[in-house]
Amino acid sequence: QQKGSLDKNKRSLVCVNCMKFVMLTYQFMVSEADSHDEQIFLAIVFDVLSTIVLYNGLPNQATTNADADPALGRMCAQFFVHVLRTSPVTFKACMGELSEKSRASLE
Repeated sequence: QQKGSLDKNKRSLVCVNCMKFVMLTYQFMVSEADSHDEQIFLAIVFDVLSTIVLYNGLPNQATTNADADPALGRMCAQFFVHVLRTSPVTFKACMGELSEKSRASLE
């Protein structure tokens, strides 16, 4: 383990709690029915989560990155699926704003 890096259990716990905050914020924004703010929020979240998926991979697509944890990629992917099911138009708009590399990591 590198100096200053978190062990796998602590990283997972932090990511789980962060995903809860992101999910709660998203659900609140959907209930407020302001699609412009929702799209701005999701564009930023999508960019960050796609980076996490790119680094950590998914359970069926492991990466060779040091300390990669496919479970973290899976958590992020589940959020993308949730948004796709609840706000498909906003999902498509946010996916269009991602870089080619980020979009490819999610497809």
